Amino acid sequence: MFRELVASRPEVCTRETRSTQSGFIARTNEPLILIVDDDRELRKFMATILRSEGYRVSRARDGIEALDKAVHLNPSVIVTDLCLPRLDGSSVIRWLKAHPRTQHIPIVAVTGFSENEEANCRAKDACDAFFEKPLPVIAFLDSIKQLTSLAGTNGNGFVRKLSSTADLGCELR
Repeated sequence: MFRELVASRPEVCTRETRSTQSGFIARTNEPLILIVDDDRELRKFMATILRSEGYRVSRARDGIEALDKAVHLNPSVIVTDLCLPRLDGSSVIRWLKAHPRTQHIPIVAVTGFSENEEANCRAKDACDAFFEKPLPVIAFLDSIKQLTSLAGTNGNGFVRKLSSTADLGCELR
């Protein structure tokens, strides 16, 4: 069944592990991160660094695909660009935070455009972490680690908001 599941949803990367006692092959339970960006190379780069840290990764190219995957896959964290085709990142974030099946999922926004200050401010307020490109890899990985470790801290989702500063200080929502 595991192989059929993977074959039917190849965008969900999983690792097989072999139990030393029974030879049983099982899926590991690492957190699933959904990466949403229209830049193929950046999606690939983020997926590579997240997988190297032990996370499972799914990728989406645009806002519509992101919403579909978020609802069906229930990722631990969503990392999204703000400038996306078909449905912009700010709209994706608003929809995710309003939908009962996704409102608990932490969102990390990434943008390469700092000139749209108003949109960036609205996105910062709605997200759990916010980064400008070029992506500060260590701070980014630290925020993902904190967000995945906080999963389930209360029944309604996350109670903390991460900053993208080097110390990753937290403030109550």
